[in-house]
Parts: sequence; C-alpha cells; structure tokens
Amino acid sequence: ELRNTWIYQGDMGIYVRKSHRNPSEAEYLDLASISLPEKYRGKGVLTSLLSLMKKLSEDYGLAGACVESVLEDRLKPFLLTQGFTQREDNFFWKRTQNEQMGL
Repeated sequence: ELRNTWIYQGDMGIYVRKSHRNPSEAEYLDLASISLPEKYRGKGVLTSLLSLMKKLSEDYGLAGACVESVLEDRLKPFLLTQGFTQREDNFFWKRTQNEQMGL
C-alpha cells in the first residue's frame, strides 16, 4: 500500500503521497516536495525519479503522477518535455497509459 511519506537518500529528500485529483477524482501519485542540493541538479536525478513515479503509478493502478507547487521556473519547461501537462500555474500531471486509453 502506498503511504504519504518522506523518502531520504543522503542529503536528498522527496515527499510523495497518493491523492485524488479533479476532474475524475481518480487517484494519483503526487510529488509534493523535493529537496535536491545543487550538486545533484542536471545529473538526471529528477528524470529518474519521474520515470519511477510513472512506473509506480502504473504498478499500483493509479491514474497518473502529479508534480505540485512547482516554484522553480526552470522546471516548468522540463516537465513539459517529460510528457507532463500543465493544469494550473504551478501544477503538472501525467496520466498513465491505462488512464489515457480509458481502461
């Protein structure tokens, strides 16, 4: 079962949770917070994390993955290149393959 939790690896930390998102009220895996020191930026850490979130969303039968409260402007175009859709100014989501196909 997925739980709301902080996950730490060395001096990096992420907070993930399962949540309901409109319009469908389906369940999504949220990346709610990330602490990534500058020395790790541009090294593929976030790309790997987003791939893992997509896989976990599919494995647990969730509708997709969300990244919320994106305050770092350089992340917004990056998330778009990773297949996320911007729903609000600081909120991005990506549906799983099953959700896109209506399964």
